[in-house]
Amino acid sequence: MHPIVRSFVFTFGLTAVPLVAHAGDFNGDGRDDLAVSIRMPIPGSAEIGAIRVLYAAFGGLATSGSVLLIEPPLGDVGDPTGVDFGTAYAIGDFDNDGFDDLAVGAPEAPVGDVVRAGAVFVFRGGSQGLVFDRVLHQDVKSIADKCEFDERFGGALVAGKFDADNFVDLAVGVLETVGKKTRAGAVHVFRGSKAGLTGVKDRLWHQDSSGIKDKAEAGDEFGSTLAAGDVDGDGRDDLVIQVRREQRLHGDQSHFGAVAILRGGKKGLSANKNAIHDLSDLWGVPPDAQARFGDSLAVCDFDHDGDGDLLIGAPGTNGGNGLAFRIESTAGVFDATNNVSMGASGFGAASNGESLVVGDFNADGRQDFVVGSPFVTVGQVGGTGGTLGAGQFVVKYGGDGDISDSKLFTRATADVIGEPLTGAAFGFAMHVADFNGDFRDDLAVAAPFDTYLGYTLCGTMNVFYGSSTGLSAANGQHWYPGEFGTAASHQFLGLSFGN
Repeated sequence: MHPIVRSFVFTFGLTAVPLVAHAGDFNGDGRDDLAVSIRMPIPGSAEIGAIRVLYAAFGGLATSGSVLLIEPPLGDVGDPTGVDFGTAYAIGDFDNDGFDDLAVGAPEAPVGDVVRAGAVFVFRGGSQGLVFDRVLHQDVKSIADKCEFDERFGGALVAGKFDADNFVDLAVGVLETVGKKTRAGAVHVFRGSKAGLTGVKDRLWHQDSSGIKDKAEAGDEFGSTLAAGDVDGDGRDDLVIQVRREQRLHGDQSHFGAVAILRGGKKGLSANKNAIHDLSDLWGVPPDAQARFGDSLAVCDFDHDGDGDLLIGAPGTNGGNGLAFRIESTAGVFDATNNVSMGASGFGAASNGESLVVGDFNADGRQDFVVGSPFVTVGQVGGTGGTLGAGQFVVKYGGDGDISDSKLFTRATADVIGEPLTGAAFGFAMHVADFNGDFRDDLAVAAPFDTYLGYTLCGTMNVFYGSSTGLSAANGQHWYPGEFGTAASHQFLGLSFGN
């Protein structure tokens, strides 16, 4: 079995981006499996949220033996007919039994009489695959705080090893009311244990927590996107937290959106050396209320110096064309000197930063990263023509820290299955794992608004396999929901969706 690493990112907004390497081996066969969010029509209801699990076989992913997970009917918790199940998910071995487990967010789930309190459903891995284990919410015994109206617990999830034990932990975003400050936002951190994820030792973090920089304000939405990775090289994951609607003054200018960092340690996350940054701190760009700074996040040791650098997407900045930023870390301290902006000039594409994932696609021991641009026009020449909103992604291979060289993939790239279609949003969500057990990471890419075989907006997905030279479209795979044994009509196929 591959080592579990460690990082996911999800968001309360339209983008919802998984980030992980070597995770998702639910049945312990040494090959990673794939959990796919779908929206599925049912009689008497418009559609429900569900997860289709594709188990890997020799040579890669296969549709045979795939299973459908829906929200368990638990009476006073959740709504099995809701569309929010699968808004976010995270994968990790929470009980350290050698099988990866799956946590699925349903942020609109009611808990008792509390509307949109939110819940997280945990499925335990085993030799036969995933089975339902438990549900977490803010009224679970021993958990900090309590369920309240419209707090949407579970809208963002990330798995990480934040302490010194062998159990993977789970961070959960919630639009928490802090004091009387509505939607200020908070993050629960559940410690993994032999019993799995429980409320025992749960810790609630927000901007009014002791020692945390800045302060909680109404509408900040602290915890709206989450990522995990080791930014200071101490061998323990740190937690990266978007504060989506934070306003921070620099002189007489207000900057919108920020990213906070909590450091992992022997006993778990702490306020020690915590930090908060915005675009001005890290890049010095003018304020932009539409920047969506931090809507996608990742941690990647691209330059192979032992410290994970931050990748931050700001898809609304640059006149709406989007930017992604690589923020260099030295022992967890971020210095703007060597920061790099990755926009149209570097990638040959606009609308960068909608999605970010990290992996090692050529197995050279150096981390690579991928930037998705799902809403760009593909095939445009001289500012005219092309397929509007067809989408694309760019992969950057790690090594010496140079990001100038990149490889672009669209549905028009040679050997890529499918074709660029208007509004398909190829690259909207991506997932990294080793599906064929060859110790090279592979990449699954969703086009959730694609049309295929006459099924409008059914959604499709491509899988690109790693090789000695990196990601390759040769021998790739392509699916639409009808191949899973269910009707494709009106289904969206993606790797996770926002609410």
